[in-house]
Amino acid sequence: MIKMNFNTFEQEYINKTATDRLHRFYKFWTIKEAFLKAIGEGMRITPDKLEFTCKNEEFKLQSFAGIIESEEWIFSDFSPNDEYKGTLAHKNNLNTIKMLKFN
Repeated sequence: MIKMNFNTFEQEYINKTATDRLHRFYKFWTIKEAFLKAIGEGMRITPDKLEFTCKNEEFKLQSFAGIIESEEWIFSDFSPNDEYKGTLAHKNNLNTIKMLKFN
């Protein structure tokens, strides 16, 4: 799954340390998924079409389907509990992310 959905740099980042491998995989996966949903494509476009860079744990969209991305996207992490991690992709700086609980 990693080879099919991530470029060489992303694979190296994910596999950097064995202890953080799963965390790094989910980090990249949720960023790609959040962006595709934010632009209204869902998972109709495969995640390998997105290329990201990472500097000091800050992720930046480099290109989308081979086209250099000029828009600035912000990727905000959230975690409603220890077993769930997510990312919200947005263009504007958000001061607060509100989570609603449904019973």
